[in-house]
Amino acid sequence: MKRLIKFSFQLFFVSALAMATSCGGGKTGNGGSKSKSVVIGEQEWMVENLNVTVFRDGSEIEYIEYEDDWNDVHKEKSPAFCYYEFNEENEKISGKLYNWYAVSDPRGICPDGWRVPTDADWQQLIEFLGGAESAYDKMKSTSGWDNDDNGTNESGFNAKPSGIVDIVGQSGLKGVGTIWWASDPVGIKNAATRLIYPGYRYIYTDALSRGQGHSVRCIKEKS
Repeated sequence: MKRLIKFSFQLFFVSALAMATSCGGGKTGNGGSKSKSVVIGEQEWMVENLNVTVFRDGSEIEYIEYEDDWNDVHKEKSPAFCYYEFNEENEKISGKLYNWYAVSDPRGICPDGWRVPTDADWQQLIEFLGGAESAYDKMKSTSGWDNDDNGTNESGFNAKPSGIVDIVGQSGLKGVGTIWWASDPVGIKNAATRLIYPGYRYIYTDALSRGQGHSVRCIKEKS
């Protein structure tokens, strides 16, 4: 019910919101001009996780405020984002966590000139950094990880321990792990991901449910 009331309010004001946020850049818009990036090998990556509330065309991505509503958007296969533990204060550390329906939406979640990486893009990055074990430390930020398990950030990728939200809205891994989406579907229910996960001292790969909430790291389109 909370989601129904909020969503009706959003629909009523969707035109005004789109006008206010489209092509705006900055923290919640989808303009690419303010995006910080790093060149790693032949690829250019954003150095921060995506943090937008609208698609490239200015239309709003649904914001889920309550844990009980998260599984509903999964059942509906509806694009959405949330915050870790559904607490906006966690945006400072975890940013926004998106389901794969937002990631794969044809309206485009990354700014102009950028896209969601494929699994092959992730593999190219990891191979350039010397393989999954070598990339582990080179991709991790130099601070923020629990138990001083920080990386060297030699690559400049600056991976933060953002945590995740599962399909029923349970949050976990903040401080110890992070998962990024790839654009590749796997079967009819899952999608490809890359993980920094407790107990694995290498960049892990797995196919996970499309209804989970994970980070997004955009890669530059080649001209």
